[in-house]
Amino acid sequence: MDDFLIIGPDKQHLHQLRIHLEWWLAEHLELETNHKTSVFPVHPREGRGLDFVGFHMWPHARRLRKGSMKRFKRRVRRLRRQFAAGEIELRGVQLQLNSWLAHASHANAEGFVRSVIYDTPWEHRHAAICD
Repeated sequence: MDDFLIIGPDKQHLHQLRIHLEWWLAEHLELETNHKTSVFPVHPREGRGLDFVGFHMWPHARRLRKGSMKRFKRRVRRLRRQFAAGEIELRGVQLQLNSWLAHASHANAEGFVRSVIYDTPWEHRHAAICD
């Protein structure tokens, strides 16, 4: 994991800290920050949300990124097809979904997860399986 986040109340101090961190990363680890590195306010009314590790976050909420949800829908569609064709068993489907579900559990995503995974029965070549 190479993502990190620094939060503070003083924007000028954060800019100075960013300069120091960029120097330290280059000097000691031969690394540089990417184009997404920035200092900005995060506030429910006066700032923007923060995209970080698959989430879009505000002080009052944490949601999954739209891109993450789109990729997950595609993944579930592929798993449904494989399961229906008998190419993968239920345990294999569960193993593939567990890590993403753990990630999604840290966001306000219950409705999304329910609509993608649980609202439609999982068809199998031998029987339909609910939940």
